[in-house]
Amino acid sequence: MSSILATHQSSPMSKHWRLLSEQTLKTANSP
Repeated sequence: MSSILATHQSSPMSKHWRLLSEQTLKTANSP
């Protein structure tokens, strides 16, 4: 997962991917 984020770090969609990953983590951690 970290490798995917690192690949998109320099892309203009980095913010989108970061928000998406955060939402995914929150959803996964939700009861």
